[in-house]
Parts: sequence; structure tokens; C-alpha cells
Amino acid sequence: MDMKPTLIIAFLLSTITCLAQKRNVYFLKNDGIEVQTRDSADFIRIVTEPDTGATNFKVLEYYKSGKAKFAGESSTVEPLTLEGSAIFYFSNGKRSAMEQFNHGVKKVSSTYYPNGKLQAIREYPEALADSNRYKNFTLTTYNDTTGKPRVVDGNGDFAGFEIEMSDRYAEGKIIAGKKEGTWKGSYPDDKVTFVEEYHDGNLLNGTCITASNKKYSYHKEVALLSFGVPDGATAELATSVHFVPDRSPVVTSEVVGITRRSMVVTSSRSSSMMGMSPSDGASGPAPNANYFQDHGIAIVSFTVDKDGKIRDIKVKQSLNDDQGKSALKVAPGIIRSGAGNKPAILLGKPIETQYISPITF
Repeated sequence: MDMKPTLIIAFLLSTITCLAQKRNVYFLKNDGIEVQTRDSADFIRIVTEPDTGATNFKVLEYYKSGKAKFAGESSTVEPLTLEGSAIFYFSNGKRSAMEQFNHGVKKVSSTYYPNGKLQAIREYPEALADSNRYKNFTLTTYNDTTGKPRVVDGNGDFAGFEIEMSDRYAEGKIIAGKKEGTWKGSYPDDKVTFVEEYHDGNLLNGTCITASNKKYSYHKEVALLSFGVPDGATAELATSVHFVPDRSPVVTSEVVGITRRSMVVTSSRSSSMMGMSPSDGASGPAPNANYFQDHGIAIVSFTVDKDGKIRDIKVKQSLNDDQGKSALKVAPGIIRSGAGNKPAILLGKPIETQYISPITF
């Protein structure tokens, strides 16, 4: 049995114990959730308090093998607000990226292939700060895995797996650091192909064809369903691309909005007594039990898979069990009429998504 990783981590933890007044240790999963023991963690984070006269915390992260995962500085502890230079590492210990941050905002990123060769340099200008994560940068340099330059000084022909979507192979022209003209590619593992048109880095339109020969069109990098409100991991994706749910009626002419946080439903018939307009679905006091009973409203969650099929319909909120059962009977038809038969599309690939929605019956 190889004891080296265990000894390395044991040494790190003993050092932390000796300097407990200056260091904090966190056992974390890859999704950022903190756990109580090292055995349950995917990696270890060590945060050292600022040196005398300094303002930033020093942050080191280690894989369970004991190899470095990350090294940088942060102006806060929970959550991290990265500052200055940061280095990221592959699990084999080789450098994967070097990035520059200012108050948690990425400014420059240099990424590397596992063989150590430079892959790309991206800059994040202030002018693109409000764009989604798939187009908030300019690509100034891109090399293939052999080190051969493909994009130089922001111009060239890109051909390879994209940085933000590592399973997406694409070919197209880069002008002034942004996508331009026709781009073609595929998701080899999913057997999905796509053709897209860009101007100045903005997606104009796209078409993808799945392994089962289904064809979908899209006009956004992330095309979520307009029916319901994104939930779970889909809500995180929606936040990352600044997706705003449609505030127009989503089920019937009466139901006009729902908030994820409080599961509050509002109705045009009750909006005046709530002190809000029908389009204000995210504000105002919650309807009372009588309102839910009188209007026959329940909140359901559901999943739309990558083939556009609706499944896993569950009641999230209802006045009682009978109301919940009634909602489940009518929910499939209502959801189908609103959601249609099309899945959400992420950069040319159909994906599974989750939503919540009010249901009237």
C-alpha cells in the first residue's frame, strides 16, 4: 500500500494544528459542499490568514493524493474572492491554468494541455462583463496539442475541443478574438453534430442533429424552456447565463408568476389585493390557504430529458394530499402543452433540465 499521499496529508494537517490560530482547513467535495472528514472529501483547502501588513488570505488546495490542486490569494474566506495571480493543477500535478483576478473577477486566463504545452490565452474585457460565461472573453491565442499556433493576436482558424465545453469539438474563424461566420462541429460522445452562425462573437442561429436524427434549432448559447422556472442544477445554469424566466402567463391566463425561493404563485385576479401588478410575480405577500383552495393551484417540479420527454413530475407544494393528487392527474397534459416536445439546448447539445411551475385544475 502506498503510504506517501497519506503521510503528505497527515503532515499538512499536523502543520495546520500547530498553527491553528493562523490557518483554517476545509474538507470539500468537487461541488463546493463542505464535509466533516478527509475521507469524505474530494480535496482539501487550507486558508492562511494574511501576513502582517498584507490584506489577502493565502489559499492552497490539495487533491487527496497530496498533489497540489490550486494556489492563490483571496480577500475573503467564505466564499473565496480571488485576487491577483492563481495557479490551477491537473490531478497529475501538472499546471492546468494560470489566471489573474481582481475582486473575484477573472481578467486573464492561460490554459495548458496535460502535456504541458500552452493551449490558449483568453482576456476578459470590462465591455463583455455582462455577457454570459460562453462569450464574455476574447481569444487572443490558441495552439493545438502539438503547440502549433492556430489563433495569433486574436485572429486565425480554430479547430479543436473548446475550452468552456471540453466535450465539444468545433471548427471556425476567430476575428479580433471572437467567433465569426459559420462554425461546425460535434459532440463525439453523444453523436450530436451542429452548424452555427456567429457575428462579433454573438450566436445568430444554430441547428443540431442528434444520434436519433432529431433536428433542433436554437438562437442562444443556452436555450432553456420558457415554461416554468429553472430548478436545481438548471437554476445554476440559468444564473450563469443571466437567463430570465418569462413573466408572461405560463399555465393559464390566471397564473402569471412564481418565485423559486418562496414558491409563491400570483394571479391576475388577486394581484390588486396583494398590492402588485400581474407582471410582478417575484414580489408581494404569499396567497393564503383559502386562495390556493379556491383557485386550485399547486406547485409541481418536473424534468425534461434530452429527447424532450417529460418525467419525474412531483408535487412541491399543495394545500393537502387530495389537492396534490388532483394536480398530478392534470399536470402531464398542462406541462406538455406549455413545454412542447423540444429539450433545452446547450451550445448545440440537447440536455436534461429541471423546472418548477404552478398548476391549475
